[in-house]
Amino acid sequence: MLILSSYNQGFEWTDDVIDGALSVLPPDADTDVHIEYMDTKRASGEDYFDHLLEVYRIKYRSDPPDVIIADEEDAYRFLVEHRDDLFPGAPVVVTGLNWRPDRTEPGYPGFTGVMEDYEIMRTIDLALDLHPGTEHLVIVNDNISMAGKENDLLLKDIIPHYQNWIGITEIKERSLQDLGTALEKIPENSVVLLLTYNTDADGRVFTYDETAALVTAMTDAPVYGVWDFYVGDGIVGGWMTRGCDQGMTGGEMARAILDGTPVEEIPAVVATPQQAIFDYRQLLRFDIPESALPPESTVLYRPDTTIEVPVQTLAVGGFMGLVLIGLLATLVLTNRQLKGAEQRARVNEERLTMALEASKDGIWEWNLQDNTTYFSPTYYRMLGYEPGEFPSSFTTWEAMIHPDDLDQTISRLRSALEPEGPPYKTEFRLHTKEGGWRWVLGRGQVMEWQDGTPLRMVGTHVDITERKRTELELDIYRQHLEDLVGDRTAELDRTIADLQTEVRERTAAEERLAAETERLSVTLRSIGDGVITTDTAGNILLINRAAEVITGWSDAEARGKALSEVLRIFDEKSRTPVADPVRKVMLENAIVEIPDDTVLIRRDGTERLIADSAAPVRGSDSRILGVVIVFRDVTGARHAEEERIRNQKLESVGLLAGGIAHDFNNFLMAVLGNLQIAMDGVDPEEERFGYLREAESALFRARDLTTQLLTFARGGAPVRQSRRLEEMIRETATFTLRGSHTRASCEIDENLWPVDVDIGQISQVVQNLVLNASQAMPDGGTVTIRARNRDLTDEVPDLPAGRYVAVEVIDTGVGIASQNLQRIFDPYFTTRPDGRGLGLSSCLSIVRKHDGTIEVSSTPGEGTTFTVYLPATEKPPIIEESEIDDLAMTERGRVLVMDDEHHIRDVITVMLEKRGFSVDAVPDGETAITAYQRAIAEGKPYNSVILDLTVPGGMGGREAIFRLKELDPSVRAIVSSGYSQDPVMAEYEAFGFAAAIQKPFRMSDLVATLDRLAQNGQK
Repeated sequence: MLILSSYNQGFEWTDDVIDGALSVLPPDADTDVHIEYMDTKRASGEDYFDHLLEVYRIKYRSDPPDVIIADEEDAYRFLVEHRDDLFPGAPVVVTGLNWRPDRTEPGYPGFTGVMEDYEIMRTIDLALDLHPGTEHLVIVNDNISMAGKENDLLLKDIIPHYQNWIGITEIKERSLQDLGTALEKIPENSVVLLLTYNTDADGRVFTYDETAALVTAMTDAPVYGVWDFYVGDGIVGGWMTRGCDQGMTGGEMARAILDGTPVEEIPAVVATPQQAIFDYRQLLRFDIPESALPPESTVLYRPDTTIEVPVQTLAVGGFMGLVLIGLLATLVLTNRQLKGAEQRARVNEERLTMALEASKDGIWEWNLQDNTTYFSPTYYRMLGYEPGEFPSSFTTWEAMIHPDDLDQTISRLRSALEPEGPPYKTEFRLHTKEGGWRWVLGRGQVMEWQDGTPLRMVGTHVDITERKRTELELDIYRQHLEDLVGDRTAELDRTIADLQTEVRERTAAEERLAAETERLSVTLRSIGDGVITTDTAGNILLINRAAEVITGWSDAEARGKALSEVLRIFDEKSRTPVADPVRKVMLENAIVEIPDDTVLIRRDGTERLIADSAAPVRGSDSRILGVVIVFRDVTGARHAEEERIRNQKLESVGLLAGGIAHDFNNFLMAVLGNLQIAMDGVDPEEERFGYLREAESALFRARDLTTQLLTFARGGAPVRQSRRLEEMIRETATFTLRGSHTRASCEIDENLWPVDVDIGQISQVVQNLVLNASQAMPDGGTVTIRARNRDLTDEVPDLPAGRYVAVEVIDTGVGIASQNLQRIFDPYFTTRPDGRGLGLSSCLSIVRKHDGTIEVSSTPGEGTTFTVYLPATEKPPIIEESEIDDLAMTERGRVLVMDDEHHIRDVITVMLEKRGFSVDAVPDGETAITAYQRAIAEGKPYNSVILDLTVPGGMGGREAIFRLKELDPSVRAIVSSGYSQDPVMAEYEAFGFAAAIQKPFRMSDLVATLDRLAQNGQK
């Protein structure tokens, strides 16, 4: 039997448990008992437990125990972690393991034992009953040692039961000095509960009797406890747990196991206090009558109650008693005040003496003014001397320091004497009376200063020889282990050398094979192509990392499977399976290629395009041993090639669009101008006026078509103007849905704010959204278009706060699946077989170039809503034709028109002259400059100039404006072009123009622009 104790021999609880266990299972011929003390009150930490593990491994390697008694938490946790490694299968009986509601038994296979429930609340209730005037409960618990931490867990459930009717103070994680300070400050009418205080915040370790003596000496309040070993050292009492009882119970369980009872059949038991125990002396001190104690309580330290004396002695004693009473009465009258003072001094002296004696620390004081020192009695005894046996002087102390430690010790002491120096703390050796050396931990601090000069220093010397001895023993064990490892290593080296001699040729061959295998493995890991090797039956032998990534199968999962299960390949177009590469290689006995349009279906169901080949693996006799398939993922390359081709097509479309846009819009301008001339004078109520209006609208649709084509192919900045959207929305929706099963419903706010937009591009956005809505309702329905004024704060994350016009396009169609909702604006993403995935991406691009955004919401099966947000503008909108007053034949200023197309010059001249302008028209920039100079010279300058941007073979508007600016910095020029994507059209002011107008344009737009320029300043 092995008894593994958490603490050290001499620790009262530990000794009680072991005594109890040995009373049941004493060592004899049949029982061999080993006792190991882990000493965790004085040493702990991962390194320490690792050293213990190695020590126990060596000691019990050849003689493991048949049963283990583990006392307290540290031993229990050590065995939970290492039992299966150190003592495989050995049953464990625990003692002193705290019972908690969440831990009612040891809880590990092969463990049973005694759970300790010392019922703290019973002792608290007992103390409160015996001291009915108690207003405050003080709990002392270190919360540093393992037992203290377990107590802290129990207190978390206990304290709430008392908080509402009594004050509670927990004193934990304190140094000895801080503990004394805290106890001195506790309120009157307090009761102290002492749990565990074995380790203070400075790392000092105390026995239980030291703890009880220290705590009771530091306070006048009654102190209670829950373990019997506290009784006799100053505590009143309590419901007591006894270590001997738990040891006996644990010993009985261990005996049952040794007698053949399986540990699984021995249930854990809970040990609770069975008796209240009190100290008679403390009952008297606090005036507690024995009648108030619980029934069957045990009272210790009671004096003898009867003695026998002769009658003569009793008579003499009576007479002497009367005499003494008279003397005492006299003394009481004369010495009352002196007695009170002496009593207080004696109590304080007793407390100090008990604290010093219990702490076992040497106390020293150094008066630096006269160089005198004081050493406490414990200081002398620590070194083997009687108090006062050697002179208490600094010189004596210095002479007792080990020579190797002297310089460091004196240096640390001198540093502590500096005004800003650190507290004195060092470890060194002192010479003992027996001639040996004891290790001490010296601490000290200057307590009095005068003008930066230290006057008095006080400190302690703590005996740490046992700790140092333990460290030395661990070092010896470590060295022993290293020696054993060295011996074993040397023996192993000799064995290896013998084996190498015997199998040299075989080893050399294996090394060559390993090197070849390693090179092959490195090669397979390094190449970017997937590699799969199979046997001749097509079963996989190996796949490399690249093949794992491409197929989705790991090497471990794929090995042994048929190739067709891992490499599932199909023809991309026909979707028929591709012939098994292994079978094809075996039939043709040659390398075979697999077409580039082969689709691999990965393990997760996704598809990748691959290009691969398969080749036979031959042995030295040319016989086929297997097949290797090498393949690569060409999905990205295929998509990149498709993207390149698509971009080339877009670039070609862009070139085509740019080439025809200018000429096409010029043609449209001529037709539109003549239409507008034909409409002049026609009554709007006449039937032919309607036809002419429809023709005009169709021409603007043709213009928008070229604009959309250019936007799709090349992008480009919008040519913005302050416009109203009402008419555009109605016309675009009606035109887009014409001929379909879907109708439009427009709901537009009155007084809709104007927006700064390229009306053609925004018309394209509305057209695309309306068309998508219509296609989402193949059986027909209603597309609702709403336009509203919105003041936004932070409702739309992508937009700053401000005024916006929101245009909603709503359908009641099939809706958009949630997994597609985040991708609908991606280029080339589409769910329609005939779609190209460019409509919505173009819409978002256009709206963002207008400083707006698009939001979408959709419910599958119910419909979709797209909302376009466009910033409102403060600029007045361009006046529509219906808003222009009839100013025909009214003098409105001189205009110079420059355009290379004569039919455009002619139609603009006629239209402007019909509206009261004086017009001169020229074919190119050079002529325009000449005409402008002549007009200035004649004193008839032009109010405005209209310049065609592009003049093939001549000077266009971009060059002409610079020359005109040199002649007249205040010239008001309008740039005109059938190619709206030119940057001059979008940023006309940066190039010196006052306005821009896109061909073909309504005459009303041109007249409105001329009038606006005229209002901005007169020549």
